Amino acid sequence: MATSLGISTKKMTTLGLMLSNSLIALTGAILSQNNGYADVNSGLGVIVVALAAIIIAEVIFTDVNFFNTSCLYSIWFYDISFTF
Repeated sequence: MATSLGISTKKMTTLGLMLSNSLIALTGAILSQNNGYADVNSGLGVIVVALAAIIIAEVIFTDVNFFNTSCLYSIWFYDISFTF
C-alpha cells in the first residue's frame, strides 16, 4: 500500500531501523548514567523475559488479529508477571 502511494519502502525501513536503534542507544546511555557504570550483560535478562512474555501472550491471545493489540497484551502480561 505504501508503494502505491509513492513512498519508498526501503527508505522507510532504513529510517525505522535508524530511529529504533537510536532510541535503544539513548536508553542504554540513560541506564549507564543512572547506574554509574556500563556493563555488557546488563540488559540480557530483561530481553529474555520480555520475549518470553510476548510469546506467551501470543499463545494465550490467539483470537486477537491486530498486532498492536497483541503487543499491548504482552506488555500487560510482562507487567503482571513481575508484580506477582
